[in-house]
Amino acid sequence: GNNFLIFRYKPGFAASVSGNIITDLLEDEQGIIWIATADGGLTRYDHRAAASRQFRQYKNLPDDPSSIPVNIINALQQDRNGILWLATSGRRVIRFNKQTEKFDEPVTTGISTALALSLDAEEKLWVGRQGGGLLKVHTRSLETESDERYQNLYAKLPHVVVTSLFTDSEKNPWFGSWDKILYKYDHAIKQET
Repeated sequence: GNNFLIFRYKPGFAASVSGNIITDLLEDEQGIIWIATADGGLTRYDHRAAASRQFRQYKNLPDDPSSIPVNIINALQQDRNGILWLATSGRRVIRFNKQTEKFDEPVTTGISTALALSLDAEEKLWVGRQGGGLLKVHTRSLETESDERYQNLYAKLPHVVVTSLFTDSEKNPWFGSWDKILYKYDHAIKQET
């Protein structure tokens, strides 16, 4: 490219990105770019709109219970139904309906910091957490699965902190951890390899 356009958060100016620490980007099926920030919640960016309407900020407003519950978003993932899932620091996993612009918290217990997200072949959301290993959320039923061994934060177990997740072309999740090992979950044999 020959030209670069830099977007920065401007306090008090709603027609800007909501924060300057960008943690993740996701382009949806409509060409909308969703921007996760560590200092300003979530931003919707549509380059086709008029300049004053390109950005839509979703920030936590303490006096507004319908606002996003927290401003620290670590990762984004979209499911097959077009629902956005947000890994957060402080409020676990948040689900965002883009049509109604409503946020809800399907997971209300356990470790409160989620660092990474990925969907598997069964449309199960894998959540990498800061302590507590992996959490799996069934995106339709909202049932959760976790390994009970990780309830003891002092146990010497593999991948206690999962910092990155990736699903390959065969829909097998891969995950990286602070223990400097790359793990793969093989759906065919239903175990880590």
